[in-house]
Amino acid sequence: MTDRQAALGFSLISGIGPVTLLRLKKYFSSFSDAYNAPESQLRDAGLLEKYIQLLKEYRSKIFIDEYEELLSRKKVWYLSQSDPEYPDGFFALTDPPICIFGKGDKNILSKIPKVGIVGTRKMSTY
Repeated sequence: MTDRQAALGFSLISGIGPVTLLRLKKYFSSFSDAYNAPESQLRDAGLLEKYIQLLKEYRSKIFIDEYEELLSRKKVWYLSQSDPEYPDGFFALTDPPICIFGKGDKNILSKIPKVGIVGTRKMSTY
């Protein structure tokens, strides 16, 4: 699993936000290592038990490759913080999103001026 895919996996887990994920990334050095870490290491990293159980449940149910295919079929792209195209300006935010999702031309993210539209993790079907 790539770091990008692990970031996508984490972004699907409601309740685990950017602050927690960045703390995990700092502890494990990568989203991938954090996503695949055993429960004991997640506890050592300070992840609350309810989120450890959520992660365990998601890892057994969510297959990232299949989810990426679903996004592709729906013509939805995503960028994680590990992607070079991830907008630099997002890193100036207090808690930048781990992944951003969109439709259309993602190259527009490098254009000026910019407009942001805030969405939700519990997105509806497109």
